[in-house]
Amino acid sequence: YIYMHEAVGKTKEALEFLTKTAKDIPPDDERIAKIWATQIQAYLGLKQTDEAVKILDMMFDKFPDVPAIARACKSVAIKLDEQVIEMTKAKADQAKINEHLKKISRYYAKWLNLAPALNMRITMQDVLSVAETLYMIAKQINGLDENIISFLDLKGKPIVDRQYFLDAAYVHALLTEGKVGKLPDRDKIVLMTRLARCYSFIAQDADGWNKAKDQYENIVKAYKLVTASGVLDGNVLGQHRELLGVYVEEGYVFAELGKKDAKLKFQFDNASTVFSNVLRVVQGNSEPWWQSKYMVLQVLFDRGAESDVKLAKVGLENLERTNPTFDDDKYGMKTKFNELKKQINQVMGSSGK
Repeated sequence: YIYMHEAVGKTKEALEFLTKTAKDIPPDDERIAKIWATQIQAYLGLKQTDEAVKILDMMFDKFPDVPAIARACKSVAIKLDEQVIEMTKAKADQAKINEHLKKISRYYAKWLNLAPALNMRITMQDVLSVAETLYMIAKQINGLDENIISFLDLKGKPIVDRQYFLDAAYVHALLTEGKVGKLPDRDKIVLMTRLARCYSFIAQDADGWNKAKDQYENIVKAYKLVTASGVLDGNVLGQHRELLGVYVEEGYVFAELGKKDAKLKFQFDNASTVFSNVLRVVQGNSEPWWQSKYMVLQVLFDRGAESDVKLAKVGLENLERTNPTFDDDKYGMKTKFNELKKQINQVMGSSGK
């Protein structure tokens, strides 16, 4: 450590000494982990980040849960983060940037996974910063640009690298569950929303959608968005306009759950309630209005009882009577309405009998 101090400037000598010392210690001896951790700091000091990464990956294989790896993970992640900023400015190869991002996510997640149990000091600002970084990494690795806000924007695009959203979810949960301290109010809604989206982005089956549902419900309850009579609270929406979009996402989550398991068909009722509530508070012909009009009818069709399909058919005919071209595809809904009409007619026949 003395050799590595900036004032002494003998980091290379320190590395030579550490390498020599390591040779005399059995490979499974935990003292090796401390030597490796010190080597990592030395390599970072010499700006040899690649060498630091090699040793850190050896630690993951041999000593994944020792205190030394937690500190090393934080140090290496910070350096890689700095490199990514420079690589992005220099318009470096995206595949190389993504490799760095994957390592950053892995290392930050490991640090925060181990830190509480090891009584390591972590600050609120540290964790807030890491949460945002991991969320952005999860999106970037999966090719989601800034225009993809939620799973509704995926339009069938599959999420391949799901683990990175799980890493981000873990860190967001530390914050939203108060494990790092009391969250500033301005951060709470953002973090809760990102946590819900971590799960809805990667949901594939009933279990996945249930996890997403739980997070959306937490937001609705925390902000008392729905009144005791089951409708949206206008005062709450006035204070937090972003909650309307979150509530719409919750409606889609309910609809997905209804489709995933016959035992969860009751979730169609919850979806229907959400979209009916949205229609009461949004401006006619706006995007959420058209989305909700469509989903009320789609949910009836998906619920599948003969009476439901008839109601969907009548509702669609009434809407088409007043809006012959629906939204003119301004929000991409005309195509969806026409597809739904086709499906209804296939089930019932064009006469509706």
